[in-house]
Amino acid sequence: MATAQASPVRPARAGARRGPLAALRERPAAAKLLLLALAAVILVPLVHSRWGGGIWPDALTADLSAPLGDVTDWIVSNRDNHPLFLYFFGHISNAVVLSVRGVYLVLLALGWAGVTVLAAAVAWRVAGIRLALTAAVSFLACGLLGMWVPTMQTLALMVVAVLASVVLGLLLGLAAGLSDRTFRVLRPVLDTMQVLPAFAYLLPVVLVFGIGVPGAVLATVVYAAPPMARLTALGLRGADGGVMEAVASLGATGR
Repeated sequence: MATAQASPVRPARAGARRGPLAALRERPAAAKLLLLALAAVILVPLVHSRWGGGIWPDALTADLSAPLGDVTDWIVSNRDNHPLFLYFFGHISNAVVLSVRGVYLVLLALGWAGVTVLAAAVAWRVAGIRLALTAAVSFLACGLLGMWVPTMQTLALMVVAVLASVVLGLLLGLAAGLSDRTFRVLRPVLDTMQVLPAFAYLLPVVLVFGIGVPGAVLATVVYAAPPMARLTALGLRGADGGVMEAVASLGATGR
């Protein structure tokens, strides 16, 4: 009685040819480039046939000069009597002015000798004797050149702006560092604020608050707060997991 014997299965050769789809699956970057190339081959002739291939077509141009001009005219016309400016932006402006004036009066009360010694002491404590001497010489030079009062005005403005930037950046950084949803929302905003030129947000601030102390302080805050917020968030989110676990095991909470 004859028995059927199964033929042995031949192992696949190492050099066997693979199909193009299998090769693309192993190389997703090449697959994406191929899809983009196919889309360009199809869409570019269609776009050229519809709008031409020269300069940007006028039909696809959005003219924003008229709406922006209307907004500017409305702000200028209503800045002194509209409730939005009287009861919101007006209070912000008054708070900034009062804060700067308070710091300025404190600096005047210290006198030129007190301010110079205080600046030198802080610089010495932070960075050493060289920076302390530089700070002292800088303040003395401002006095010798007859620029002491403008220097104190600028210093008061910068003190308020730096403190406001630190507080705002710290709060935003804490929110972004402790919440994934807040981080996803704030990240594009912080990225945009850090790459925008200074005049891009300086002009709207000046338009709303005018040229003066409030506009200068708020423009400085808008410029300086995003790096503070980003560094705070990255510091919290980049904390070592082992350290956080050890701290939690000792009884620390999320607060």
